[in-house]
Amino acid sequence: MERSYNKPFIKGDLLIYHYSETAFLHLVIVHVLDEGRAYYCYDLDEEVYRMVYDTPTLHLMCPDFNPNIQSDLDWMNEWILELYDRKFRIGKAEDADD
Repeated sequence: MERSYNKPFIKGDLLIYHYSETAFLHLVIVHVLDEGRAYYCYDLDEEVYRMVYDTPTLHLMCPDFNPNIQSDLDWMNEWILELYDRKFRIGKAEDADD
């Protein structure tokens, strides 16, 4: 099956997130949390997992970079999603009540 490049990012894609013209992160999607909006990624630069929200500064570098990447979490537990949503934010403004 051929991939449609008009669709949002998928598991295994290598992304680049630009903080500025000189600062950026390389991220591999481990789990799609909300298609086109939120992803659980492995940060190749810092070697940590992060919650990443889709923004205009998030770009696809290499499709299907590592489609077999394994998550460090069991996404069947709903509290895990809430924990990461609160603690590891990149590309989304902080909530006023946090």
